[in-house]
Amino acid sequence: MAVICLFFAIQTAGYGLYGDTWAYQGFVEDIKREVPPNDRVFMEDTSGRLALLSQRAFVSGDGLVNSNRYLDRYLLTGRIGDFLKESHIQYFLTSNIQCYPYRKVMPWTRTIGPVYKTYRLVVDLSYLTRLPVIPSIVEIPVENLVFDKCVNGIREMLFWLGK
Repeated sequence: MAVICLFFAIQTAGYGLYGDTWAYQGFVEDIKREVPPNDRVFMEDTSGRLALLSQRAFVSGDGLVNSNRYLDRYLLTGRIGDFLKESHIQYFLTSNIQCYPYRKVMPWTRTIGPVYKTYRLVVDLSYLTRLPVIPSIVEIPVENLVFDKCVNGIREMLFWLGK
């Protein structure tokens, strides 16, 4: 019995260290295939890891909260869409939309749609600060959805925003 418990403990520890990497491999390959090397991708969470693995330029929405300009001008006023345009970001990658029903719903980005011919993304980054943050609504044409995948229980949707 002790041997069996040890075996499962080793397997669990191994998955804990490498499981996410295995699950992300195909996802990273999709990003490499779909996103040109010089284009920029906006993402709120886990962007550093994906940038490292995909060798693409990611702009981290949660890391930007340390910028007073970003916080005051875009985050607090619900103008993430304006930030995306002004920063010449070509792709928006959702994060923390749960795609398994048993997972807890997280407050970050959620989709409403497609409604008519538009995806409506509600970007609520209030978890980053205790200040009153107005959720941003970013509308993206349905045909700009590049892919929609479930990776480790997280629904990742890549949208092309244009040049």
